[in-house]
Amino acid sequence: MRADIIGWDIGGAHLKVAHLTSDGLIKSAHQFVCPLWKGMNYLHAAIEAARHELGFQSLNQCQHSVTMTAELVDLFDDRDQGVNEILTLLGECIDPDRLWIFCGRDGLLAMNQITQIQYQVIASANWLATAMLIAERSQSGLLIDVGSTTTDIVAIENNQVISSAVSDYERLLTDELVYTGVVRTPVIAVSHYGYFQGDKVPLMAEVFATMADIYRIINELPAHADQGETADGKAKSSEASLSRLARMIGLDQHSAPMSDWVMLARYLRAKQLDTIKQAADKVLLTMTMTETGVTIIGAGVGRFLVRDVALQCELEYQDFTEIIHFETQDQNISYAADYAPAVAVACLLHKQLS
Repeated sequence: MRADIIGWDIGGAHLKVAHLTSDGLIKSAHQFVCPLWKGMNYLHAAIEAARHELGFQSLNQCQHSVTMTAELVDLFDDRDQGVNEILTLLGECIDPDRLWIFCGRDGLLAMNQITQIQYQVIASANWLATAMLIAERSQSGLLIDVGSTTTDIVAIENNQVISSAVSDYERLLTDELVYTGVVRTPVIAVSHYGYFQGDKVPLMAEVFATMADIYRIINELPAHADQGETADGKAKSSEASLSRLARMIGLDQHSAPMSDWVMLARYLRAKQLDTIKQAADKVLLTMTMTETGVTIIGAGVGRFLVRDVALQCELEYQDFTEIIHFETQDQNISYAADYAPAVAVACLLHKQLS
């Protein structure tokens, strides 16, 4: 009898989990806070929280597929150490015989096959898992996954992922990795200035506010994605977000009407959108099928921005949920697209074991 499959995407700030039935149906997807830079105990706690949320007495009831980006956090001296310590902890929480690790283009390897040789292809490969799943089901497209911290942009043609970049460094050079997201990114990383009451005003080089504040103010941030700490440790309300944004230009929120703050927030949204679009334009130039039209495929909690990128590029938009919709038991599957790499490694393992 085949077991259910749990897909894990272990990030430095969040743990994302997808649950597939033994028939390959998406049953649920979840995200858990996991500030791994504070210590490995946070990952252990997040795994236990996932087990409880999924309703399992033991995680050994399932098969598990894992991808990660958390090896980058500064808890570790280098990425090899990060991969090793994360895998070691996983092996303590789950029977290693039930663990499969995503190794980039080498696919999923059993835990007992993993050696240090694989560490570099295990590191920060979650984007490739999503792209490989899409490539199995769509002939071509441009994947744009906007998360809480980063944006991945990946070209797919002729059912193949065409990126030659592998590491974070290489992907930064090609604009396939853009270090901007809709929750944790500091506002100052998006723009060094804003427009307020008709003036061009420099922003303070402080982490007084994050992009989560911007999207709370304009009511675009999904509540379930709003798990990160605020810059000042205070409330996640629109009112508190206004105070943090005002601090970026040396004011208090009562210094101006709400409409002025909303205009500033919308300007900063536009700056982030423009950063993502410019990167998408660069990756589009690497594709050979642009004359016949490319579909932009949106994933991640910030994919509301991807819809706008597609609109500005005058290209068709397809949600990640449309690629996997026929596999789900639940009509509300938006969470599956929010945590696409976790879904992808689970689906890839189901195919491999079938």
